Amino acid sequence: MLEVYNRPDSPYWWYKIPLLDDNGHVIRYERGSTKRRDKREAKLVAKAYAKKIQDRDQLDTRETSTIQQAGQRYLAELIAEGKPSQKDARTFVDRLSSGTASSKPLTHLNAGFLSNLKQQRLMKGYAARTINNEITFWITVFNRAKNSWYLMVDKDARFDGIKLKPHQKTRYLLDGEEERLLAELEPDGDPKRQDQYDLVLFLMDTGARYDEIASVQWSSIDTINWTTVNLYRNKVGNEGTLTLTDRTRAMLERRWRTSGNNIYVFPSDTKPNAPRGYSTKGIRLAIKRAGLNEEHLVKRYGRFTVHSLRHTFASRLVQAGMSLYAVSQLLGHSDTSMTQRYAHLAPSQVSQQAADILNKRETI
Repeated sequence: MLEVYNRPDSPYWWYKIPLLDDNGHVIRYERGSTKRRDKREAKLVAKAYAKKIQDRDQLDTRETSTIQQAGQRYLAELIAEGKPSQKDARTFVDRLSSGTASSKPLTHLNAGFLSNLKQQRLMKGYAARTINNEITFWITVFNRAKNSWYLMVDKDARFDGIKLKPHQKTRYLLDGEEERLLAELEPDGDPKRQDQYDLVLFLMDTGARYDEIASVQWSSIDTINWTTVNLYRNKVGNEGTLTLTDRTRAMLERRWRTSGNNIYVFPSDTKPNAPRGYSTKGIRLAIKRAGLNEEHLVKRYGRFTVHSLRHTFASRLVQAGMSLYAVSQLLGHSDTSMTQRYAHLAPSQVSQQAADILNKRETI
């Protein structure tokens, strides 16, 4: 039975419309504001809503939307729920808004659309995991639009096989590559290049994720003794304090002298009171110029991306004998199994025993 009722926190009448199954049993109720103060008008609005819902359920009549609008709607839900994934979601929605796909109707969100998106991201050098996260976001938007928001979608859309296959290779800086990369980022008085150089240094010496460093505030830096940085890890919802290396400390002290009056260590070019945001084009071009993604290297070690700086940090520690557990703590992993990808780099006691046995045979 359709109802209109008052709420103490609203000046308007609200509707309560029952949703029934095939047997006439109530499954749930849909509630909302009629935006009317007059009860008679509120009942008319509620009846219109009830008919719309009935048509939707019986005739499958659905409202239209653009892909961009649906993405923004899901982003709004994540923000309202305080989900850490809202930051990545905002990035994905913003990326779409900067292209021609933003105005496409939601019915175009299908396998073909996501395949084109995947190809565009690959051409720009994004890591497989980043691309898969973006694909997952839009598939979730599709499912919400279809099952929860009752928007018009391509009902025949299937997304099997769209994501990139997991890449087991863990690319990190090899001997001599750090020097080449930093040489390509040498500032020569250019503020943008200086930001890129400092950012790469910070990432390489902390193992932090890009967004953790790009949004780090001066209040998180020990600006008295210059020994530590406290990082909040949005992706896993935890925080940790890292000790600064000598060169990172020197870099931060230099930046503090010139931009310590800003909130962020890496402020936005256009909004001084906002963080840098996701802007890696300059770094990716430097990676290319440094020859880190030559065909023979990609084939053997995998593609080098900005995220590979995090792998470099972890790989160097494991190769030096630090335990996987300790490295997982520094990386802020919520599950130590995530650190297992570096296990093959740890010095092997078994391998040393094998070499000792073979060396003895050679002396017989």
